[in-house]
Amino acid sequence: MSQSSNTLNVSTGPLSEISVLDGSMNTVAHSVGDLSADLLPGLYKIRVRNGPGVEEKLISLDRDLFVDIQPPPIFSPIPLAGTTRSHEYHMLRAMNASRSPLHDFGQGAGLFVFCREWTTSNQGASPNPATGISLADENGNQLLDLGSLAVETPNDHSVAMCATVAPGSYRLRLTQSGGTVTERALFASPGCQTQIFILLSPPTWSSGPSLPDIAGGAVIISPKFEFDPQDRRTQLGEIARYALTQKRRVLSDQLRLEIVDEKFDDPMLGLLGAHLVLRDEPENVELFETVTNNLLRLLGPDHPDLRALCLRRKNPLPSVPRALDTPPMLRASWDITVSVSLEDPSSFPEAGGVMEIADKVIPTGSWLVWRRDPIVKSASGSSAGSSNALAQSLEEFIAARARQEASRRADDQGVFGRLSSSLFDLISNSFDKLRGKPQPKPPMPTLSTEDREELARVLGIPGPLLNSVLKKIFD
Repeated sequence: MSQSSNTLNVSTGPLSEISVLDGSMNTVAHSVGDLSADLLPGLYKIRVRNGPGVEEKLISLDRDLFVDIQPPPIFSPIPLAGTTRSHEYHMLRAMNASRSPLHDFGQGAGLFVFCREWTTSNQGASPNPATGISLADENGNQLLDLGSLAVETPNDHSVAMCATVAPGSYRLRLTQSGGTVTERALFASPGCQTQIFILLSPPTWSSGPSLPDIAGGAVIISPKFEFDPQDRRTQLGEIARYALTQKRRVLSDQLRLEIVDEKFDDPMLGLLGAHLVLRDEPENVELFETVTNNLLRLLGPDHPDLRALCLRRKNPLPSVPRALDTPPMLRASWDITVSVSLEDPSSFPEAGGVMEIADKVIPTGSWLVWRRDPIVKSASGSSAGSSNALAQSLEEFIAARARQEASRRADDQGVFGRLSSSLFDLISNSFDKLRGKPQPKPPMPTLSTEDREELARVLGIPGPLLNSVLKKIFD
């Protein structure tokens, strides 16, 4: 006689993924938000995932059962309801400030910057969470020092900047006391307000005083020109952003489909969803092209992240140029263009703002960030900068490749061949040094396509710059 089943109902947050695992850790039921499943009596584990957060509960299903599990909060620099770094007064301040532009740098688009601190005591510790942050135009000309704006008190402090701007590319800049400048791009799309939320990093003994975490600041693109702390699509966007930083598929098909289905109303969610489709479902050409078609309608042909995504379309959009003439906001967009530039150098113009930062990009999770270190003069008076560091990285890579090749050849020669070759090289080099003979530069190495792809990916530099630096090293 077969056992009768019992009904398990699970309720949690609207964006949380629910998995039910049996005693062998096999998934026997899965859903998003709410779950109802008929299962045989036994022990089960309910796993609730909300972005990187996971909650688990062990149950005995010997009768119909209803389980209500509080979803694990997600971390976000955006003061969203249900996240780990939110205060209601921050939500209210951001909501009100985003509706009231106090600065005019043009018309047709908007920018909103919200910097804040968060403490468990709700008592502000930092005099100004926007210290060192400024807004600049695409050419680097400062438009506004956010550190000079009024600080909202009491409780944890915050600073808001809301401006009307002309559509186009802008820079958010953090200048540290030692002269190091960290920057990232903000693109103001026509008819939209681009919003960025920056949280103050907690102080540590190693890093010194707290600094605004400009690299971790999260972006929203709002066609309504306002911030809504209850917006479900913004919460979904934060989960999509987390998923994009992972090297493997972490979202269920159901949740990923929901992210893509929201593409018609939320431009930032559309950009993140397009990247997830490209990574997780590269064979789904129709879906990817549907998403990018919609993004063209929402953002226009000049948005750099859309241009990068369109480089991967099977059917190009004639109205979208292939050249990336301004930095994108997402690191994944930059990586696409770097990869394409190995075969199509025209995707990176030889001059302009994009090539100017190409050797300054730093490793980050979601967003494209670059750093301009203080200029250091060498003994000869020349400036040492990121180009020297890039050349050194390339030299080390090629030297490692040369050692591997030499080792392989030596193994082919056997023990006697290795000793003879090493002895001959030692004697020859010694006589050359005694005669003062200059040591010739090694010949330009022949790098395979895989080598070049690895260099471009790891260093984050486009093909034209890679070839230019290699030529300088070996010419």
